[in-house]
Amino acid sequence: MNLSIYDLTEQYLNSFYEIEEITKEVKVECLQMMKKILLDKWTDKDIIREMNYFLQTNKNKIPMPSFYRWLSNRKNNQTEINLLHPEHYYAHSELQIRPPKPKRTIDYNEGVVKKQTSDYYLEMRSSYTVHDLMKYYLKLFGGITSIKEHRQLKGAFEYLLRFYNVEMLLFMMDVASIEVKEKKVKINGKEPFFIEEYKNEAIEILTEKQNEMLIGGCKVVPRKRKLLGRSRYILSNEKKEYMDS
Repeated sequence: MNLSIYDLTEQYLNSFYEIEEITKEVKVECLQMMKKILLDKWTDKDIIREMNYFLQTNKNKIPMPSFYRWLSNRKNNQTEINLLHPEHYYAHSELQIRPPKPKRTIDYNEGVVKKQTSDYYLEMRSSYTVHDLMKYYLKLFGGITSIKEHRQLKGAFEYLLRFYNVEMLLFMMDVASIEVKEKKVKINGKEPFFIEEYKNEAIEILTEKQNEMLIGGCKVVPRKRKLLGRSRYILSNEKKEYMDS
């Protein structure tokens, strides 16, 4: 599941604060501290893991700065490096979190098709890693099977990241994928360097999307959330674990 900075902040608030303690000031403080954590290149998976461990070892409410200071001494536990910036608006859909597509259901009593939609929101993913880039690449091109080839692919993307940012690489892959499918261009899928041939087209697409963003006033629109507070959050998790067992 892809998490935004708001998802991470929500989980922290629910894990360490009672509902009556979650004031507007506390929300703002926790959100700002989460930004600092993400700027230190922590991924959402690592943050959740460390948060759960911290929760087990610190049963009482712990203010956000304490968790941040605690994390700063545990950088050796980072399994991957986060490639995103928490305050950047990303135009590529792979880096966005949007509502699910509307569902259509048949009401047999009324004999009509009803459309179920969710409230609009637009958030950015809190983290993206080299392995996420690899997954996106393999989804488009495939061709990698052995452990050795996976390692080579990882090394190739780590090299490409010296020259291109994540979003640029994603658009380059998109353009390359279209060319391969429509023009049946032959590629060596085991080496992603061929996507550099489509750099100029990717720049045009990214520039166009950025211009649309400026003209249309695109911005992050957080999803509406209902905070539970520590007590109800723990109870809801215990109930879920019971139902799943």
